[in-house]
Amino acid sequence: MYELGELAYAPPDNIGCQYSMPDPADTHDIHALVVSYAGTYPRGSEGNAHAGFIAIAAMHGLHAFEPDCIVLDFRALDYQWGNAMLRVFQDIGQFMDGGRESGVPNFPVVVVAQGLTADALSSLLSPAGSDRNEILFTDVDEAIENGIDRAREWLDA
Repeated sequence: MYELGELAYAPPDNIGCQYSMPDPADTHDIHALVVSYAGTYPRGSEGNAHAGFIAIAAMHGLHAFEPDCIVLDFRALDYQWGNAMLRVFQDIGQFMDGGRESGVPNFPVVVVAQGLTADALSSLLSPAGSDRNEILFTDVDEAIENGIDRAREWLDA
C-alpha cells in the first residue's frame, strides 16, 4: 500500500495575475480573455518557476473561461530574459491546437508588453534578424482587436 503525501502548488514570490474580458457586446460576441501579469520575472533559469506560474495561469484561464482568443498582458511584468517563457506558448498550442488539421489557423494568442519587457519578448518570439513578431503589441486595445480579428478566422475554420 502506498502512503500518499498531499501536494500544494505555491506560486513563486513577486508575481501575480488577474483575468478580465471586454464585454462580448463590444467585441461582436468574441470572448477575448485578457490575462494580466504583474511583478518581477527573475533573469534566466532563475525565472523557471515564474514561467511555470505564467503558463499555469494561462491554462487555468482557458479552462475556466473558454475564450475565443487570449491576450497575455505583460505590461506590469518586469521580464528581461529567460527562455522558459516560451512554455506558455507551447502549452497553449498543445492544448488548443492539438489534433487540428494542417492549414487551419492556430488558436489566437496575442501579447501586449512595453519597454524592456517588449524588447525581450520580441527577441524571444521573433526569428533572428526579423522585425517584431506580429503577435506583440504595446497597446492593449490594439492587442485585443488583433485577437478578435484572429478569433473570427479561427472560429470560421
